Amino acid sequence: MSIKRERPILFSTLMVQAILGDRKTMTRRIVKGTALEWLEKDGFSPSFVADPENRLSPYTVGDILWVRETWNGDWCDHVIYKADGGSAKEAGYTKEPKWKPSIFMPRKAARLFLRVTSIRAERLQDITEADCYAEGIIKVPLGENMEWAEGGWAIEKFAHLWDSLNAKRGYGWDTNPWVWVITFQKEDAL
Repeated sequence: MSIKRERPILFSTLMVQAILGDRKTMTRRIVKGTALEWLEKDGFSPSFVADPENRLSPYTVGDILWVRETWNGDWCDHVIYKADGGSAKEAGYTKEPKWKPSIFMPRKAARLFLRVTSIRAERLQDITEADCYAEGIIKVPLGENMEWAEGGWAIEKFAHLWDSLNAKRGYGWDTNPWVWVITFQKEDAL
C-alpha cells in the first residue's frame, strides 16, 4: 500500500498514551462541511462514504497521519512529550517545562506516525463495544474470577471520554453527530 498523503492529526495526552501502549487503533472525528450535507440527504448511500477513494473524508486509506501532541522543544535541543509522564526535575532539569499545545507542534517534532487502514462514516452512538476497546478504553476485571465488564460498560466509558473532549465544542454524546471512524496502525518513524 503506497502513501497517498501525509497529514497532521491532533490527539490528547491520554490518547497518545493509549497509542503508545498499543491500546488505540481507531479514532472518531466529527464530519463537517460538504460531507455532512451528503450524509444528511435522504437516500444517502453508506457505501459511498465507506469507499476508500472518496473525496469527502479528510483522510483516505494509505494516508500517513503524523500525531500532534502536547510537547516542548526548548530543552537541550530535543523534544520532550507530556504523554511520557515523569518529571523534568527528577530527570535533572531545574524546572518543569511550559508545555506547548499540540496544535503548534511542527512535523519535525512528531514521533508517532499512523497509517490509515480503513475509514467509514457512522453516527457516534453506533459505536460497538469492540470499537470502544480499539478507541483505547481499557478492559477491567469485575472481581476475583476475572470476569470482564460487559453490557455497555465500555460504551459508557467511551461516552464519558468523548464528552470530556468534544462536548464543549457542541458535539457531545447526546447530540449523536456523524463521525468519521478511522482505523490505523502505527508505522516506524518516517
